[in-house]
Amino acid sequence: GAIFESSSVRPAVRLAAARAAGRLGGDAQLALLTGHAKSGDSLQLAAVHGLGEMMRLEAAKHVAQILGSTKDAAVAEAAATALGTLGSSWGWKSLGPKAAAMGLEVRKLCANALVPRALRGKQSLRKAAAESVMMVEHPATLDLLRAERAAPGVDAREVDALIAKVERQQKRAPK
Repeated sequence: GAIFESSSVRPAVRLAAARAAGRLGGDAQLALLTGHAKSGDSLQLAAVHGLGEMMRLEAAKHVAQILGSTKDAAVAEAAATALGTLGSSWGWKSLGPKAAAMGLEVRKLCANALVPRALRGKQSLRKAAAESVMMVEHPATLDLLRAERAAPGVDAREVDALIAKVERQQKRAPK
């Protein structure tokens, strides 16, 4: 945490330290990163990226809450990207069968947070959230997208395009 919180390090080093803290994944790192992932904190963006590296339900809940509540476009994009990393189906698969149930729960939370943001807001956020939806690959993704199709402010063509991408991805996925 010392390098992450130091004011004398370059932003790239701070970001690397935040991501490393997230990969460690312990309670101390969770407290450090969630403590700085608050609006107005100068370390917020790095902390959000660090939480994205943490394969924990608590981290997913925190980042999903940020994505759902922030008005800052850069923070929203960082949160969408972080949820894609945190909820990555491949990442959870690499942890083995013992992590499968937790991975499914985290991926569901990530998909629920990402799908609405993939269809609303600025183009850059929609793109980041859509890419993350594809990384998460939760089994309920198609149902979530179909449910959003008729929501106000949603372009049905954009939903259909994302549904088609998810369907193609599911057909390619090994069983």
